Amino acid sequence: MNDSVKDILDTSHFFALAVYQPQSDSLDLYMSDREKYRKEMGSSLSGGCADVIKQKKSLRIFSYSEKRSDRPLAFEFEQIPDTDERIPESLIYVPLLLRGVAVGALTVQHLPKDFYRRLDQQILEMIATQVALAIGNMRLFEYLKEVNIAGQQLTRQLSPAQIRYDVVNRIRANAKADFVVLYSYNQSEEKFIVPPDQSGELIGRVIPKPEVKPDDIA
Repeated sequence: MNDSVKDILDTSHFFALAVYQPQSDSLDLYMSDREKYRKEMGSSLSGGCADVIKQKKSLRIFSYSEKRSDRPLAFEFEQIPDTDERIPESLIYVPLLLRGVAVGALTVQHLPKDFYRRLDQQILEMIATQVALAIGNMRLFEYLKEVNIAGQQLTRQLSPAQIRYDVVNRIRANAKADFVVLYSYNQSEEKFIVPPDQSGELIGRVIPKPEVKPDDIA
């Protein structure tokens, strides 16, 4: 992502994507530290990233040593870059908001004071909108994949007779019918499964046998 961002925003010193993991109340950090990529999974929720995730509001720091920022600092700075250099003076933190829920944060940092302008923050906020949507889509895809796997495991645990019984009961409930008969066809043996599955009570009548022609079976 940094390759695309650096053309419109100076990320040469430090740029990071922090993905919030609510289950563990932690951050997965994906960082470009002076053009070198590294990641840190399960980092503690602290510093500027934690602040904008909780506040759901961007933060621009003009001079960290002088505590000059666009709003009061509610945290003690924790230096994310793994470097012995002096602490960056100019920092921007932007929350990743998806339908009002903070799913992470973006931060860009540089050593000089007053390095970033309001326009830089606006650019980072626009990028954050797209990143939040991407994270939401990825999580939705993972959720649907897990649901599909769970469904497959569930159906594997049920016998064909249990599945047919559940289907015929659901048909009767949804159709609000008094009685439903399900004639299941065994395609490999080319014959109906007997007896047919039924739901409800049929009083005074005999369940009819299926009368079908070869073309009636898909």
